[in-house]
This record gives sequence, structure tokens and C-alpha cells, in this order.
Amino acid sequence: MGFEWDGKYFYIGTHDPSFFPMTQRYKNISRGNARVSLVVDDLESVDPWKVRGIKFLGKAEIVERAGRFGQGKYIRIAPQVSVSWGIEPAKEGQWVSRKRHQ
Repeated sequence: MGFEWDGKYFYIGTHDPSFFPMTQRYKNISRGNARVSLVVDDLESVDPWKVRGIKFLGKAEIVERAGRFGQGKYIRIAPQVSVSWGIEPAKEGQWVSRKRHQ
């Protein structure tokens, strides 16, 4: 599985089209539970230990498109809120940046 970002939406897809419909997330979205989250994080450094990431909360739907993994079904996520850590310079005592998306 992997994702793409087009500036407005995230698209989650996979190389194996038979795998996707078996996932719980796909089933939930298909049944109308469109509230989802997507976390993208990494380890910037191990010495000193420094993690960073961003969590997107939004609404999802299943769409048919030609994307990174070819023609097929993708989960399209419209982000509404993002929460990040370790990305933007934090003020003293603050480690999270929260942002609303339109």
C-alpha cells in the first residue's frame, strides 16, 4: 500500500487489487463510515532521538481512478484537520501544531 497527494486529496492504493476490498478500512468506508485518519511519520535522527510526523483527519470515499498503482479502486481522503509534531519549530512547552483545512 502507498499514498499519493494531489494538493487537495490523498489517494491510498495498492498493487494487489484483490487485497484492498478485504481490509477493514475499505469495508468501513464502503458501509458509509467515512471518518478516517492517516498518519505519516518518520525518524529524523536516532542520536539525538527525534521523531516527526503529521496526522490527517478527514472524510474518505472509494473512487475509481488511474493512479500510482494503475487503474483501480482507491481510497480518497479529503483532509479536514492536521496535527503535526517535530516538523515546525515549537514554542517552549509546545510540541504539536494543529491546523484546519478547507
